Amino acid sequence: MELRHLRYFVAVAEELHFTRAAERLNMAQPPLSQQIRQLESELGVQLFQRTKRQVELTAAGKNFLKNVYKILIDLDKTCDSALRAQKGEIGNIIVGFTGTATYDILPKLLQPYRSKFPSVDISVLQLSTTDQIQSLLNGEINIGILCAPIKNSQLNFEVIHQEPFIIAMPRNHPLASKSGPIEVQEFSKELFIMIPRNSGQIYYDTIINICHNAGFSPNITQEVHELHTSISLVAAGMGVALVPDSIQNLRVRGITYRQLKNSVSTLKTALAWRNDETSPLVHTFIALAKKSIQKLA
Repeated sequence: MELRHLRYFVAVAEELHFTRAAERLNMAQPPLSQQIRQLESELGVQLFQRTKRQVELTAAGKNFLKNVYKILIDLDKTCDSALRAQKGEIGNIIVGFTGTATYDILPKLLQPYRSKFPSVDISVLQLSTTDQIQSLLNGEINIGILCAPIKNSQLNFEVIHQEPFIIAMPRNHPLASKSGPIEVQEFSKELFIMIPRNSGQIYYDTIINICHNAGFSPNITQEVHELHTSISLVAAGMGVALVPDSIQNLRVRGITYRQLKNSVSTLKTALAWRNDETSPLVHTFIALAKKSIQKLA
C-alpha cells in the first residue's frame, strides 16, 4: 500500500463516483478503478458497494475513511513540521548571556525573536564570557551573548552593541551634586566595588585600564558576582562602581550616575556561535538579532 492509494480512496469516497474522482485526480477512470481494487485486495475488505447506478461506502469503507483522514492530517502536520524546522521556525534553542547584557541588549534581542517565532522554545542561561565560550564548544548552548573581543578559532563572533562606562556613586556623595561628566581620577581615593575577574575577565580588565589610564589603581574593597548587587552596595554607601551605561535601566534608590569625561573605553557585546553550526534555528536567531539591533541603532 502506498500513500497514493489512500488519496485515490479519499477522492472516490468523497465523490462516490469513479469518473468524477478520476477527473479530480487528473487521471483516467480505468486505472483508478484498478488501484481501488488493488487496495481492497491488499486490505482483504470491500470498501465500496458498486452498482450500475451508484457507488456507496461499505461499513468497512466508512471506518477506513475516518482513519485515513487522520493519517493524512497527521502526515500534513509532519511535513509542515519538517519544513518549519528547516526554516528555523520550530525547535529548541539555548542562549547564554552575561549579566551586563541583562539591562538593555537581552530584551531587545529576545522580544522580537519570541514575537516572530512563538513556536520555538528558548532557554536562557546567565554565564560569564569564559563559561559561555566553553559551553559553546561543548555544545551546551547554541548562541552566546558575551563581552568582546574573544579569540577562538572554533567560534564566529560579531559585535552588536557598544556602550560607555559610567560612574555610580551614592546620592549623598560629594561629587553627586556636580553636573556634567566627571574625570575618573576624581575617584582615585574612593573604595571600589567590582565584579571579580574570574566572573568577567574582559569586563574587569576594561575597568582596570580605565583607572590606570587616569593614573591610579582602584582600591577594590568589595567583589560581587552580579551587577545589581554592586549597585545595591553603592546605594548602601559601601563605595563607588564603574558600570555600563545600560545599568541605569535598573531603578535603584539612592544612586547617582555620571558620565565619564575623556574616557573612550566601551563595553562591547557580541553574538558568538560555532563555526560548524548548521542549525537553522541558530542562523535565524542571528539574522533577526542583527536586524533588530540595526532598527534600534
